[in-house]
Amino acid sequence: MDKKDYSSFGWADTATPDDIINAAIRLGIENMVNTSSIARVTAVNENTVDLELLNGDKVINVPLCASSFNGWTISLPIKQDDTGIVFFTKYEISNYKSTGEFSGESLSPYSQNNGVFVPFALFKQPAISEDIVITNSIVNITINKDNEISVTNGKASLLINKEGGLAVTCESDITIDTQKDINITCNNASIETQANAEIKASGNVTVDGATVSFCGATAAQGAVAVGSPCPLTGTHSKGSTKVFTPGT
Repeated sequence: MDKKDYSSFGWADTATPDDIINAAIRLGIENMVNTSSIARVTAVNENTVDLELLNGDKVINVPLCASSFNGWTISLPIKQDDTGIVFFTKYEISNYKSTGEFSGESLSPYSQNNGVFVPFALFKQPAISEDIVITNSIVNITINKDNEISVTNGKASLLINKEGGLAVTCESDITIDTQKDINITCNNASIETQANAEIKASGNVTVDGATVSFCGATAAQGAVAVGSPCPLTGTHSKGSTKVFTPGT
C-alpha cells in the first residue's frame, strides 16, 4: 500500500468536489434545518412554553397550539414535564405571534425560533374506541356512539341518554339560584326526601290539583287555602287556632 504524506492534507486527496458539496449540504440540513421533534415542557409562561428536544436542545417561548375557531378557544392546562411535538415552520412567524398579522418572510426557514408546540403523549395511550373520551385520574367526560353524554368526577354524575332522559346523581347539595322564574312542566312529578322538606315564599303559595293530599302528623301555620276535595290525615291546623281532627 502506498504511503501518503498527511503533513499537507487536502480535500482533493480524499474526496471529489461532489463529495464535498454533498457533505456540506448534509451538515447544513442536520444543523440548520429543523422540521419537527418530540419535546418535553420545561416551563410554562403566560401563553407560551419552554421546551427540551430529544437531542437535548432547548427552545424558549414556543407558542402553544391550542384550538381556536369562530370566536371559540379551548384552554389547555399544560404543566412542566408534559410532552408533545414541536413543528418548525418554513416562514418567519414572529409577526403572527406578536400581532396576529398574517404574513411571513422566508427568513431562517425551519429555524428553532419558528416552533409551534402541540401537546400529546405517545405512551400509555387509552385504547381506541368508538367513544369520545376526555379523562384524567378523577374526571371522565364521554360521548358514546349512541350520542349519549356522561360526566362524572367520582362525587357526582350527569347522564343524558339517547332517549333524551336526564339523570343527576350527587353526594352533596344541589343549588339553583336565579333572579327569574323557574318553570317545570312534566307528566308526573315525585319529590322524596330522607329528612325535612321546606317551601318558603314571600308571596302566595298555590297548590292546585284534582285531588290534593296532605299527610303527616302535624301541618300548617298561618292561613292555608285548599281546594276541594282535600282529604286531610293526621292533625292539621288552619289559621292560627282552628284544628282539624284526623280524617276531617
